[in-house]
Amino acid sequence: MVVLTVSIAAYAKDQTAGSMEVIYEYIVPSDGSGDRPGNGTSGGETEDTTSYIVNIPASVNIVDEINNVTSISIIKNDIAVGKKVAVGINFDKSGIEDWKPFYLYKNKGYADEEKMPCSIILCTETGRDVQTADTKSVQQPYIAEFPAGSLTPSYGGFLRFRPVYFYSGLGSGTYKASLYFDISVVEI
Repeated sequence: MVVLTVSIAAYAKDQTAGSMEVIYEYIVPSDGSGDRPGNGTSGGETEDTTSYIVNIPASVNIVDEINNVTSISIIKNDIAVGKKVAVGINFDKSGIEDWKPFYLYKNKGYADEEKMPCSIILCTETGRDVQTADTKSVQQPYIAEFPAGSLTPSYGGFLRFRPVYFYSGLGSGTYKASLYFDISVVEI
């Protein structure tokens, strides 16, 4: 199957929130098993009136659930020395409960609704796992941190989404959900 994905960047200039839609088209294997080998608090303390532009992709289309890497980047960072721009997942708005996964939905709100767990993994630019980022229990509240003046993250900045589709009974179709972020300027 060949999939063409076109990404359009969404910029958040001096905003304190953002979101992305995560989409995964699941096709039940011909044997019907669904099995696969292998592998699934934020907010700031202080607002700042200086300027920054954070780039959060408006949507992510997962074509390869093992090798996809999504970048949270910054293209302008004019904040005070001793502070950082911090980006974190808004767990409540994204529907992520304590110790529960992020879910992608097919036909959400309808009688035939189905949901698929999807791990959100903080990773390196090359895709090496750093830690799971999709539960409120995670010690580190941010998925990306950019110190004053820097366009390079001092922490995080890269996410990978891994749908967990080996649960029996999931039908083929497009599963999606919105992931919300908090963006803030905080003390280092």
